[in-house]
Amino acid sequence: MQRHSRSTRAAAASLVCLLVFVRLWHTSAPEHPDVAIYSYEGRNDWADFADFNNLDQLDDSRIVSRGATVPIGTAHAEGLFHRGLWLAVARRGQHGDEILLLHRSMKMKTCPGAWGLVGEHSNPEEPWRTTAARALREELGLNVHDDDPGLVNLAPGISYLVKVAYDDVARRDLQATALFFYRIPSDAKLQFDHEVAGTRWVAPRELKRLEFCNAEITALARVAAELIHGGRVDGVL
Repeated sequence: MQRHSRSTRAAAASLVCLLVFVRLWHTSAPEHPDVAIYSYEGRNDWADFADFNNLDQLDDSRIVSRGATVPIGTAHAEGLFHRGLWLAVARRGQHGDEILLLHRSMKMKTCPGAWGLVGEHSNPEEPWRTTAARALREELGLNVHDDDPGLVNLAPGISYLVKVAYDDVARRDLQATALFFYRIPSDAKLQFDHEVAGTRWVAPRELKRLEFCNAEITALARVAAELIHGGRVDGVL
């Protein structure tokens, strides 16, 4: 009887440990955190931006937090206006700077198998530089903070409206997108999550020639390439 009681207690303890581990895993590693939603001069969703085109320049001072967050799936399904950025991560190669491209996993809902730069959504009222530094920490495992002088906003005070309808997955992306640049040491060790299927490094000028997920995202990459070569970043060849 005593032996049976010990085994029962051990089994119960093991079950408790397992439940605690599962809870901690779900708490500490959310798959897709909620995204903050914003207004732009009173415009809140896809219908309000009917007279705006993809890559129209937005005045960042006119972007106002609505003080709420929603699941990213809701933001996309309803075409809610939110903020995010693209970050051109560079390293020195034999022939000048090279830009990191990430290959999206084939399991991704949108743009599976497509290439892109490092991206991140902004938290509520989060400054662009804070979002950029957090992207480097969370997406690449780098110890970077928002006061790092190497973080370069390629278009200060301006973000670009990414307005894309993905009809095949009923998604409407309506995002104020800032463009940043950050150069890492050539021997930096990068850590990628399961959403990254592969990586490659390309010359900045190649961003103008490559095809990305769709025409709208391809056009955004070309804007980034032009800004990198437009004098905002020192020493780029």
